[in-house]
Amino acid sequence: MFSSGRLFAQPANDLCSNATVISGTLPITLSTQTNVGATTTGEPTATCGTTPGTPGVWYTFSPTSNGQYTVNTCGFDTKLNVYCGTW
Repeated sequence: MFSSGRLFAQPANDLCSNATVISGTLPITLSTQTNVGATTTGEPTATCGTTPGTPGVWYTFSPTSNGQYTVNTCGFDTKLNVYCGTW
């Protein structure tokens, strides 16, 4: 067994209850976000092609008008799930 001896703190938005709020004038840039140290605690079971058990981080966005919104993950290999309502 190999261990690098490095431990990473959980991101602040590791749990849905601590989701990072996306607000303000669009577009919004979240350049310092990471899922390093994230856990699968409290994560729903994915049903649309994502890998179950993959750690993720949470964001919340409440649009102020109807319309289409685009999420750009800046070229990262990202799996994105969108949920409506409360969790």
